[in-house]
Amino acid sequence: MMKIIKDRADRWFYRCPVLLMLLLPLFLHSGCNTTVKLEPADLLIDNVQLVDVRNGNVIPDQSVLVHAGEIVAITDYDAGLAIGARDTLHADGLYLIPGLWDMHVHFRGGQELIQENERLIDLYLPHGITSIADMGGDIPEAVYSWREEIQNGERLGPNLYTTGPKLDGAGGGWDGSLAVENRQDATDALNQLEERDADAIKIYDGSLTDSAFRHILDEAGERGMRTIAHIPLSVTLEEALAGGLNSIQHLYYVVKACTPEEEEIARRYRDGETGFWQAVREMEEGWDENLAREVAEQLSREGTAVSPTLHIARTLFFLDRDDHSNDPLLDYIPAGIQETYAGRVNAAASRNEDYIAFQHRLFDIFRKMTLILHEAGVPLLAGSDAGPFNSYVYPGNGLHGELEELVNAGLTPLEALRTATMLPARFMDMEEETGTIASGKSADLVLLEANPLKNIRNTRRIAGVIRDGRYFDREELDKMLTAADPQ
Repeated sequence: MMKIIKDRADRWFYRCPVLLMLLLPLFLHSGCNTTVKLEPADLLIDNVQLVDVRNGNVIPDQSVLVHAGEIVAITDYDAGLAIGARDTLHADGLYLIPGLWDMHVHFRGGQELIQENERLIDLYLPHGITSIADMGGDIPEAVYSWREEIQNGERLGPNLYTTGPKLDGAGGGWDGSLAVENRQDATDALNQLEERDADAIKIYDGSLTDSAFRHILDEAGERGMRTIAHIPLSVTLEEALAGGLNSIQHLYYVVKACTPEEEEIARRYRDGETGFWQAVREMEEGWDENLAREVAEQLSREGTAVSPTLHIARTLFFLDRDDHSNDPLLDYIPAGIQETYAGRVNAAASRNEDYIAFQHRLFDIFRKMTLILHEAGVPLLAGSDAGPFNSYVYPGNGLHGELEELVNAGLTPLEALRTATMLPARFMDMEEETGTIASGKSADLVLLEANPLKNIRNTRRIAGVIRDGRYFDREELDKMLTAADPQ
């Protein structure tokens, strides 16, 4: 049998997972009295059912060895990992999935809400979310600071990626946006974002002109910066794709391309003859399913990702039916952020029956469009749009709502799960590091009580979370939720 000596560390061994996997079978099955001078790994997860999101399999009876925040070995449970670990987690048949990503969140609301935004960070890990992408706001310096603290191990939280402030036109739709009206403005804005090592560029359509949009894409393309956008309605989808746009947020901008009137809608919007919601009504009326399939094929050929954000659309479009005033998760949302919900709630209260019916029809189109995109092979990225001003879309919980809406749209649970694991990792050029469970990848993992491939709601049944190799059981996760409670 293999003998372990724990008092001398040969940590290099764990840093070479390929060598470890080659040697482990020899050590485990040779039957010799080999002495290996190794320090124990940090964590052994044994008797776990590993969910392979790439191939769609559940691999039973596995042992996963974690060291220095990295998966260093995976073997059959009955073989055992004789090299041992400081801590052993007996999973007893629980399901192990990669840590979840929420690819669209916000921290915003001005300086007076910085502390309340900070408390929202604590809501993600208890929901199994180990990576989040901030899509821009008006407190970028705070977000940059939180990102650095998390990276340095000074703050507990999910991996935090950020676009920094949004790029918009003069007097844009959100406070804190960088105004871009010409090529020099685009250069200056991207210089600022590069200086702060922004993980992507978020382009917004509040008052951005079509020419300024193209300037941003041109400048970003020259620098190799990742672009994520609300496409101005004055720009056709083909023009945006020709500019090299990497990702589209929300489905309005895709649906516009699925009407024969797209160019005319763009012209009227550019000339000030129509506003956003009037244009959206025209999109809804003119949406053509056959044209939608052609658009989806084009997006697939270009490799352009789309974040459908169905959950927030469902939440906001159906405020006429759903009373959220007693939502249990409101207890975890600080009072100042709850106050920002009033704008959308009051707007919903003023809608007439015709407008409500239009929004319900639009949501049906969004669902159909999502399935068409998926069937064409367009990369879908799960995003909740949680944060201040987005009423009743809660940090952490909203991502699970998005996964459920994707399944309601026609994706299988496996396909939905990929939108929050391997596909975000691929989009962020991190597929070699995370997104699936494999030796050499980050130990950001979630233990579930039931199989998520049978029912996507099982992603909510979280028994524990491993973040950067550190295990948090359900009790510890619940304490994080309590810490975020403003009461």
